[in-house]
Amino acid sequence: MEYEIGIFYYFNIFKKNYKMILFLIVLAAFFGFLSGIIKKPSYTSRCSILLTESSGTTTSAFGRFLGLPELSFSSSSANTIISIVKSRRMLDDIYSNFKELSRISNFKLKLEAFDTKQGTLIIEVKGREPKLVSEIANFCIKNLDVINAELNITPQRPMVKVLDPAIPATRPDPRHILKRIAIAAIFAFFIAVLFAFGAEYFKTWTSIKK
Repeated sequence: MEYEIGIFYYFNIFKKNYKMILFLIVLAAFFGFLSGIIKKPSYTSRCSILLTESSGTTTSAFGRFLGLPELSFSSSSANTIISIVKSRRMLDDIYSNFKELSRISNFKLKLEAFDTKQGTLIIEVKGREPKLVSEIANFCIKNLDVINAELNITPQRPMVKVLDPAIPATRPDPRHILKRIAIAAIFAFFIAVLFAFGAEYFKTWTSIKK
């Protein structure tokens, strides 16, 4: 019974203050939207690559023989390429090759690579300069062979074949605005709820003291 009373007690607090909570959420979401517009947008460039024939062909054939599709794309080779792309070495080579990055204030570079599970790998670069971002994405592909030659990771020459090279994005990534709106709204919700319950608790505590 006490558990049910407690639930209804907190529900009534929320019900009593829902307009204030909703107002703060909408207000925070609006400011999140404004900050997303004012701040320089982020652009995304992607390139699609294919694995070349390698010693992984044996693994691929063996996977097809066993009926295991996850082995048929030479998953070990794909994982190797993804690890190289996301490595600190790749990032250091990018900054060494693109000296202008150090002269751009507050430039944030995000580098991703993932397997589509449909026979291709995607290299994705995000940043605030669309032309520069696409050049970095294409550089990553070329630099794979440079790193491979130095470290002798695999006999593949070249490691990959380019299916779709990266091109400069013409539109900013809309996700950064949605992300700011969502973060602002969630933060405002928790602050508003905390304030409502804190005010109610303080009111109850002062009435008891009297």
